[in-house]
Amino acid sequence: MTKYIVTGAAGFIGSRIVERLLADKISPSDILAVDLSEELYLTRLCSVKAALCKVPFLDFKSFASKFAEKTLQPKVIFHMGACSSTDETRQDYLDEHNLNYSKKLWELCVQENVKFIYASSGATYGAGENGFTDEPDRIPLLKPLNLYGWSKQNFDVFVLEQIQKKSQPSVWAGLKFFNVYGPGESHKNNQASVVFHARNQISKTGKLKLFQSHKEGIADGEQKRDFVYVEDCVDVAIACMQGFVNSGIYNVGSGQARTFLDLARATFDALKVPRQIEFIPTPENLRSHYQYYTCASLNRLRVAGFKKPTTTLEDGVALYMKNWEND
Repeated sequence: MTKYIVTGAAGFIGSRIVERLLADKISPSDILAVDLSEELYLTRLCSVKAALCKVPFLDFKSFASKFAEKTLQPKVIFHMGACSSTDETRQDYLDEHNLNYSKKLWELCVQENVKFIYASSGATYGAGENGFTDEPDRIPLLKPLNLYGWSKQNFDVFVLEQIQKKSQPSVWAGLKFFNVYGPGESHKNNQASVVFHARNQISKTGKLKLFQSHKEGIADGEQKRDFVYVEDCVDVAIACMQGFVNSGIYNVGSGQARTFLDLARATFDALKVPRQIEFIPTPENLRSHYQYYTCASLNRLRVAGFKKPTTTLEDGVALYMKNWEND
């Protein structure tokens, strides 16, 4: 019996979860990696992380079929797989991969009583006009700024509707990941974190370009985000699986809003390079849905049982730069 399923196993957070399970002495034969294709999985990960090659693989369609046929009887599903592009414009594609597939897995987990830990997103909060609280009664009010955010929002609302109907696995959690950074994100290209792009720019040119502010009252570089180190996200996911956190939808961030200048300084300092920052105009096509502030409220997560402190931006960036070769 395969006990641990990780969808999006070739992705950023999914691959880190697979690595954590292996580090926790889970046998590779007890884990199943699920993603779009085996070629993607092998090319992206196994060529540089030999340990992951020992983990069996299934494409996402075959996995859903085998699960429905009860050929597979997992203990837990970490559902990290999704189209994570914030500029994706194909509504039907997002519906298929981010919404309907997630609904199918949820319903199967309810039927088979399989633990279900899934990735939501801080993108559901949009411009933050309704705050950044993950209180269940506030979630339906959220207004994302892009189709990706809506795909995650719509599934969160679906889950809350299922909870009202008492149609849920015994253990489940939806994790609203904020701005995640850390080793293993190089494949994301333009969707990779600002830390990733900052390191590349500084290494090549000795300086870093940041977007200007186009909002009155906010200086250039003072735009704020909740930057969260990837291993903190894995910590929460594993704690939810182990039952140390009550079932629910939770924010997963650092709990602090830090400026892009803070991030830039931390990156320069970690690389031991003199600080040189240049401000450039934010592209016109981004300005209408550009977030000037995000900050995850962690109150509910703490009350639900997760007490581990989060990694500071400075410590996280330093760890990332130290482990850069792992990317």
